[in-house]
Amino acid sequence: MYIKKVDIAEYDNIFEKLQKRIKLKVFNTPEWLAIYDNRLNINVIFNKDNQPIGVFNTYNTKTGFFSHLNNPPFSPHSSLVFENIANNLAKQNSFYKKVFSLIENYLSSQKKVITTLCFPSDYHDFLPFFWNGYKISPLLTYRLSLVDGIDEIHKNLASERRNDIKKAEKDGLTSVKTNDYSIIKKMVEFTYERKDKKINSQIVDGILNKYANKENSFCYITYQENKQIAGAFIIHYNDNAYYLL
Repeated sequence: MYIKKVDIAEYDNIFEKLQKRIKLKVFNTPEWLAIYDNRLNINVIFNKDNQPIGVFNTYNTKTGFFSHLNNPPFSPHSSLVFENIANNLAKQNSFYKKVFSLIENYLSSQKKVITTLCFPSDYHDFLPFFWNGYKISPLLTYRLSLVDGIDEIHKNLASERRNDIKKAEKDGLTSVKTNDYSIIKKMVEFTYERKDKKINSQIVDGILNKYANKENSFCYITYQENKQIAGAFIIHYNDNAYYLL
């Protein structure tokens, strides 16, 4: 088993093969990965028969003068997925550790001064990284099931959030679906400016103008007295949606 970096052209064919083996995420699709420049690393995991069984993504950046291997911008994690065909729990756990040892060796071989990588919530055991001196930090996110419908979701919200919604309605706020993504771009730029942070406009443009369409994303803008005050841009793939911008 080994890991090989491939370019986006080579990955198109690999993606088709992976789809037949595992359930991929939106951040594994060629359409999404095409928004990035050559700092993106598409890292494919191959088995001993040279067949692709997994993939994850990293991105080369700089922190000051130091080389930094990181998550691709605007991706919540490295989008790691891999096939584990072991037929019992003990063998599955053994294969899991083998894959993560392989990933740790591969990342360490990149010789970056700093490596910061998030993994999907599907994975919890990072002992191979811990054993080799990496700092392991849990990060939290919220995942909500939308299966039960809006009434059930509303009932299960914290009382503070329900009160926020009631107050917004009382104050006359309205949310409108729009295909004009230039609005959300302006809001994203304003948010970054307000927080004194730099934004990669090239990638934001790639998301909104190159990737997004009515089949994979939607956007809502909230108005107060005809003034745009908030926005949410969502992408979705298979049965998952991501609050992205």
